[in-house]
Amino acid sequence: MSKLTGRVAVITGAGGGLGSAMALEMAREGADIVLSDLDESMCADVASKIQGLGRRALALSIDASKRAQIEKLVERAASDLGRVDIMVNNAGVELVKPLLETTEEDWDRIFAVNLKGVLFGIQLAAEQMIRQGDGGRIINMASAAGRGGRPLVAAYGTSKAGVIHLTQSAAGSLGPHSITVNSMCPGIIDTRMGMAVRDQIRARADAGEVPLKLVQAAPAALHDVGQPEDVARVAVFLASDDASYVTGQSINVCGGRRMN
Repeated sequence: MSKLTGRVAVITGAGGGLGSAMALEMAREGADIVLSDLDESMCADVASKIQGLGRRALALSIDASKRAQIEKLVERAASDLGRVDIMVNNAGVELVKPLLETTEEDWDRIFAVNLKGVLFGIQLAAEQMIRQGDGGRIINMASAAGRGGRPLVAAYGTSKAGVIHLTQSAAGSLGPHSITVNSMCPGIIDTRMGMAVRDQIRARADAGEVPLKLVQAAPAALHDVGQPEDVARVAVFLASDDASYVTGQSINVCGGRRMN
């Protein structure tokens, strides 16, 4: 039997990149998937592929920074597919900008999606899982950037550090309900967002805006750039019974750039 047979997974930011990779990997392992993104059409191709694997798929337009819309997402998953077993809070936005140029609007936008959206996803998915009465899995997308401060990504990195802290707090709160809460900290991954961040940092360093030595990533023990599937397979592990005694953890998926 596949690892996620009979389970329903809800994934935000599922229109591409890590979100779509996780959706497809979970579907291959037997899960039905509710996909959401700002633009529902971004999820349509992924939903079609999931249906081609013989699994159910529902695509919705959701702004992850709005509590009412996350509530709608969870409600539709429960009503249309019967339950919510796995919640993946993956929706995120990036910002590469020097600290002194970071505006109030920049800060609020990053935190609205990257941290407030994760809070709403945890709360609303947990409420549904508690009603169901048989536990669940919540997975939050943090980042290696949340492991320590670096120039040019102050707002983004701080929001992801917040995800790590929130994950630990939620794990303690939800453990009595048999709900595990973990996060993943990807390094440089071959997605549109991952490559855009890398290229923007390089461009600003080349322009002399910040010394190159301050923004160079630590060398990886493995290859420099990971693939979305590398992250997706860890997500499947965290969503499965294999990780039933794993909670409050933030797992680096970075080829050994960070070892802690």
